[in-house]
Order: sequence, then structure tokens, then C-alpha cells
Amino acid sequence: MKKLAIVVGHNSVSQGAIRIDTQETEFVWNSRLAKLLKANGEAFGLDIKIFHRIAGGGYAREIARVYDEVDRFKPEASIELHFNGSDNPSASGSEVLSSGTALSLRLAAAVQREIVASLGLRDRGVKTIGGKSRGGKSLYSGKAPAILIEPFFGSSVRGTAATDTDAEIKGLALAVLSGASEAIGAYPRKDITESRTLQATARQKTAIGGAVTAIGGVGFMQVINSILSSPSASAELVVALQPLTSVFPELSGILSAVSAALMIYSNMQAKNVDAARIEDFGKERR
Repeated sequence: MKKLAIVVGHNSVSQGAIRIDTQETEFVWNSRLAKLLKANGEAFGLDIKIFHRIAGGGYAREIARVYDEVDRFKPEASIELHFNGSDNPSASGSEVLSSGTALSLRLAAAVQREIVASLGLRDRGVKTIGGKSRGGKSLYSGKAPAILIEPFFGSSVRGTAATDTDAEIKGLALAVLSGASEAIGAYPRKDITESRTLQATARQKTAIGGAVTAIGGVGFMQVINSILSSPSASAELVVALQPLTSVFPELSGILSAVSAALMIYSNMQAKNVDAARIEDFGKERR
């Protein structure tokens, strides 16, 4: 499974914006969302770990600490959970913040699309921000492609109404996971050894090598039999080799069967190599 880091926005001391309906803070509400993401991650092929900012030392140090922890997890990507707030009660909609790198943008676009489809709020789009902008440090501190989601405004009746039932909250979690799974599945391979083409080719080579060895064993037995049946073979040589012949018939049959099976497996892997080449090329992977 691919690793996905979920970072809960804000911390237990400075908890962020507040929902107008339940009076839950970003920290409290998104801690609940994070648990839903983790509980459902496996169904999307994602190994999820939740990270919390620990208060102390100021904002910059808090961000640095939590993303150092994220880096040690070595995820494919990270998503930081927030929701918006505004003095204007009519402000509404869903948006995702990105650092602007190719992989961050790919992740942001897929997650934003799914969030909008799930909540039905206005699509405020994907916004690329700099490291010094509000929320920007979260997008630039870790090594993995990162995004920050703002699915709704907690200050909006529309926003809170779209996220106030268990079904709606779970729907949001599934939307985030769906977009993340799609985007991460299309990421270029980190390492050439991850290439399906190379993996299939290696299996094919192993099968061919095993078949050749088995065939060689059968050939060796045929040579021994030829020596024993030769009129010029010395009595001493015949006496020395004669014990081997008792196991030749059974062993020859086994080696022949193994060789045939390995050649069939090799042919299957040849087809897998072709399929893997198409998959690697289609996903811009080498």
C-alpha cells in the first residue's frame, strides 16, 4: 500500500476557526475527520498515519517538527486538514491549497474535484501559494508532495449544513481518499526498481534460467547413460556410475516436468512484460 500522511491543522492550544453550528474548532472537527480517513484508507490502498502539531516554540517550529515526523514516515504525499472561516457569513465553497509542484498540483486537483462532488459547494478551485503565505509553510516543509484542504467555511450556513451529519462527514473522508488514491496511483515511480516492466522481465529471466538448468540435468543423465552403454567404457567407470542410474528414470521425469512448467510460466511472463510496458508508458513511468 502507498503511504499517506494526514496532518491535523492547528493544535490543542490554538485550535483555529470555529463552526457556527456545533462550536467545534478546526482542531477538534478535523481530528474526527482524520480518524475516518485512517479507518477507510486501506479500502483505497492507502496506509495512513495521523500527525498532530504539538504546541510550543511558535508556529514555524511547530510546523517544522510535525513535518520532520512526516518525513520519517516516508509517505507518497501529505494532506493537512483545515476548514475556512470568514467575517462574511455569505462566504462559502471548497478549495485546496498547493505548493505548485507538478505532483502537489496533481494531488490537489484530484482531491478538490472529489470534495466538490461530495459536498456540492461552490468550487473555489486549487490555489497555488508561496511559502510565506498563510498556510504556505505546511506545503514546503516536508519532502513529500503536500496539499492543504479547506472543504468548507465553518462560518457559513451552507458549509456547515453540508458537513453536519455522520454520512456527510464520512462522504467527505471518502472523497478525499478517492482523489488521493487516484493521484498517488498516477505518480511517477520513485525508483526504477518499481517499474512493472523490470519486475516482469526479472521473473521471466528466472523462469528461463530454471528451465535451462532442468534441461541441462536431463542432458547430463543422457550423457551418463551413453557412457555406460558404450563398449569402450572401463569396468571401473561402469561400477562407479552404475548407482546413479537407479534414480535416473524418476529424476528425469521430474526435471522434464519442471522444465516444461517453467517454460509455460516464462511465456506467461512474456505477456506480462508487454502489459507492463503499456502500463508504465501510460502512467509516464519508466
